[in-house]
Amino acid sequence: TNVLPDVSLKMKEIKKAADEGDMLALQNVLPAALGAKNFRPRPSEPMPACVLEIDTVIEKGVRDYRRSLDMEHGEVSVSFADGAAKHVRNLFVSWDKDIIVMEIKKGGNKNIEAEFRLCLPDILPTAVAARPDGVESVCDKNFLCFAARGDNGLDFGAVVKVSCVGGTVTSNGGRLKVRGASSVLLVASLFCDSQRDREWKKAKTALDEIKDGYDKLKKAHSPLISAKISSSEFFIGQDDDTTAEELMRAAYHGETPPPLIAKLRLYARYLFLSGGGKDLFSAVGLWSGEYGEKGAYDNSALIKVYDWALDACPPETVLPVFDYFDERTGAFRDNAMRLFGKHGLFVPKYCAPSTGRPGSASPECVYDISLAAKAARLYYRFYKATGDEKFLKNRALPFMKGAAVFYEEFMTADGDGKLHTLFSCADAVGDLRAIKLLFENLAACDAEKDKWQSAADRVAAVSPSEGVMRPYAVGRFNNDNAYGLSMFFALGECGESAADIKAYSATLKELLYGERETQDCFSMGEMARYAVILGEKDAAAECVRSVVRGALDENLSAVGKDWRGMGYIADGAAAVDLYGNAALAGALEETVMSVRGNRVSLLPCDLCPDADKEIKNLRRGEFSLWLSYSAKNQTLKATVRRVTEGAAEIVLPAGIKKNVRTNRGVYDQNGRVNVTLRKGEYCEINCKYAPPSR
Repeated sequence: TNVLPDVSLKMKEIKKAADEGDMLALQNVLPAALGAKNFRPRPSEPMPACVLEIDTVIEKGVRDYRRSLDMEHGEVSVSFADGAAKHVRNLFVSWDKDIIVMEIKKGGNKNIEAEFRLCLPDILPTAVAARPDGVESVCDKNFLCFAARGDNGLDFGAVVKVSCVGGTVTSNGGRLKVRGASSVLLVASLFCDSQRDREWKKAKTALDEIKDGYDKLKKAHSPLISAKISSSEFFIGQDDDTTAEELMRAAYHGETPPPLIAKLRLYARYLFLSGGGKDLFSAVGLWSGEYGEKGAYDNSALIKVYDWALDACPPETVLPVFDYFDERTGAFRDNAMRLFGKHGLFVPKYCAPSTGRPGSASPECVYDISLAAKAARLYYRFYKATGDEKFLKNRALPFMKGAAVFYEEFMTADGDGKLHTLFSCADAVGDLRAIKLLFENLAACDAEKDKWQSAADRVAAVSPSEGVMRPYAVGRFNNDNAYGLSMFFALGECGESAADIKAYSATLKELLYGERETQDCFSMGEMARYAVILGEKDAAAECVRSVVRGALDENLSAVGKDWRGMGYIADGAAAVDLYGNAALAGALEETVMSVRGNRVSLLPCDLCPDADKEIKNLRRGEFSLWLSYSAKNQTLKATVRRVTEGAAEIVLPAGIKKNVRTNRGVYDQNGRVNVTLRKGEYCEINCKYAPPSR
């Protein structure tokens, strides 16, 4: 992305258009001004570094093909038969050595005959104008080496070591041939933004030092990923090893099967833990080079996904998102000054990976002023979830204050002294909620409490109109479906009145039943979670059904839109969007435990009332839950812990019978246990539970 020019003088024109209510004119001011100064960022589309091609001799044809994913140990397996021979390929990405490890075996007293090479993929994204320069694929003894030149002039590529048992490895041009082997081991290392000769030499030396076989390498890797995956468990129903494809087919013809719900939550966590690590989790996987504006670094979606991950995964696994924002604060300050003439931080909707400058000059990128506040909330939530005072002092408060400074200067006061934004890319409701919550959170953790509370009190409130909070009514000029849900930001955290809740419920139903064709996988997953928070159980179940039937491939990966046009969500091309898996998982978790302030609701929307449940360490905010339910015996045991000392109001699900027993606190006979817990203390509840059918 080229240097962001200074167009802040256009704020006078923006204010004039805002005062006149001319949003169509307003939305073109900054894009036109940036274009006039030749700011036309066009980040390239993502593509894999390279492809490992395997050409295997097949004698009688492939049959009995099967693929599987062991999420607990992070291993992919593919098997198929060729006459009497059985081919098996196993692969994992080592958390121990940061390499890719693959083993190929062939049973039936048959030897492996195969060729291997590294190359660019045959199919590239349609937006890619040309293949990379400097493509080179060579063999050196039993090593495959590949490299190409990125847009920045530096190289990216890979090195693969090929070894075998009971056979030979020979080179033929850019290919390695294996003959007469009983098994083949491949270990691969990747690199980017470097120089190929140096990286090839370094990788060959490192890979040559690996003497262990597949099983031993896996033994060192498995406990590392297993510890993260098993840190939270979510079992619903009896898992009888039914395949994902079979469960998906069952979901098309009835309710979502309980084991599928458990697998979907596990798969989302697996994707996040495997696809992130020390880097950001990407909606399209990990790539070398830049990203398209609607690709990996959509900051709006990124914030939401990490907001989910903060509860769903070990807290330390979300730290890369704070590294990402911290490293770009200088660019965010430049954005605020060069676009609007204000101090503080402006986080654009789209960023290229290497910069915090806008990745697009589109209105939704340069006019969405809410994202700094939403990112600041994520910092604060991490502090509240961990109690890490050092993080608060050194990372959270500087970012939160930087965001707050921007809003202090950017917002304008009306005749009553209430603060408003000049415009809203999404809707005024969501923007003002985010800004008000930022000031309130600062009041709760910063020394200048009175200052920030005063600022929070001055933020204008947007009241419901005619019982429905219309997403397009107040200064909104973008009709992207994600923005239609902006008003629901931090739902339940801003002291909503009964009238507000009613208005939100009406709006959600209108979006679900009246504008379903505008919702993609991600937004429909979000709607499911909001429906649970609002107590709209039928709407929540319908949202989950819509995602499962209309937006999941048979391998459970989410796609943005319904390529089959079945009417469950928006029609369109089936582009992989793994953020959708996170949104759906967040909704499924919300059906088991919903937390708003000190209120903890257990099973607020039981999608599978007749199924056994085993929940371990399901976290929401400052609370975590262990829950066990036997459908046969109708016995429920729930243990609620909290990170910091404070009160808790535990709301039991409808269907609780008498004789509620608890180790501490008071059961008020109205389905609630009121208790005060010290840090690390827990409240254990045992009772009979006969859930009403949905």
